[in-house]
Order: sequence, then C-alpha cells, then structure tokens
Amino acid sequence: MGKKKVKQNNTTKIIQNENKKQNENENENENNLNNENENNLSFEKESFAVSFCKMLIEPGIHSLALKIFFGSSTFLIFVILFLTFKGIGNFHLYILLILTLILIILISWFISEVQKNK
Repeated sequence: MGKKKVKQNNTTKIIQNENKKQNENENENENNLNNENENNLSFEKESFAVSFCKMLIEPGIHSLALKIFFGSSTFLIFVILFLTFKGIGNFHLYILLILTLILIILISWFISEVQKNK
C-alpha cells in the first residue's frame, strides 16, 4: 500500500508540473497576443500618414495632391500680394510672385495635356 501512495504522489506531481507548464505557455501566448495587438494599434495610427505618402509617390494625378498644390500656391500668392500692398515687398517678392504664377500655369497646362491623352 505504501508503494501505491508513492506512485500516486509521483503521478500527481507529474500532472501538476504539466498543468503548470500548460498554464505558463497559455500566459506566454496571451502576452504575445497582447503585444501583437499593441503593435497593430500603433500601425493603425500611422496608416493615414503612410497612405498619404504612398499616394504622393505613386505615379498619376491625384485630386488630393492637386488640391494641396493649388491651395498652397493660392495662399502663397495672397501672402505675397499682402506684403506688396503693405509696402513691405521688394524686388524679390515680385520675382517670387511671377515664378509662382508661371508654376501654376505650367502645372495646369501639364494636367490638361495628360487628361487629353487619356
């Protein structure tokens, strides 16, 4: 009877050790999943910036890029005109105004040519 108790104690210890190992493995798996979820959340935060940069880099004409270009060019023209009417403008601002207008005209011409060829 004493040998049976020793064998039962040994088997219960083995089972308990296996259960502990399984619990540790489950905890490690949960920790790994939590880390992956945190990594996915940080990627989702960057998704707009990444997609915006990809949109600017890929070939073709995108309406958002055109809106940004024409909006910033228009704002630059208004700033230059404001500075010239305030009397702060000098010769360099007039040249910058002319270069900005030429750039807008050339970009508009290029867009119209691309759309004609489609």
